[in-house]
Amino acid sequence: MNREAAMEKERSWTTHKELEFIEYLAAKRDAVALLSGYLTGMRGRTDFGDMDPNQVLRYARDRLAARRRRTA
Repeated sequence: MNREAAMEKERSWTTHKELEFIEYLAAKRDAVALLSGYLTGMRGRTDFGDMDPNQVLRYARDRLAARRRRTA
């Protein structure tokens, strides 16, 4: 792998990094709005990098449902 490809791989968004980001959103006071917006934005996303979009979407939906239950 050349240096440029290695640097690109380092910057690539992975499933793990995306799940960490979703967890960060879920920890915020306005998590319901943030996670809802995240899921809306994911509908138009076409480049998922090195992440598994199904796993990421499922996790985001689960976190949103959990936060909605906490605020109900």
